[in-house]
Amino acid sequence: MIYRPNEHSVEADRTVYSNIHNNGVPPAEAGAHLADTIAEMLKYKMSGVKFARRHES
Repeated sequence: MIYRPNEHSVEADRTVYSNIHNNGVPPAEAGAHLADTIAEMLKYKMSGVKFARRHES
């Protein structure tokens, strides 16, 4: 997912979730986690590396 993607978006702008299947992260659990992550992305208006490092000083 990329917050407000455009023609200048790069790979580092992506927030990626994988391993969503019955032998990995169960779909229902992943859905709940993604909903929380999307809410945070909208709150902070960012995704990718910037989003992952948002609490670093």
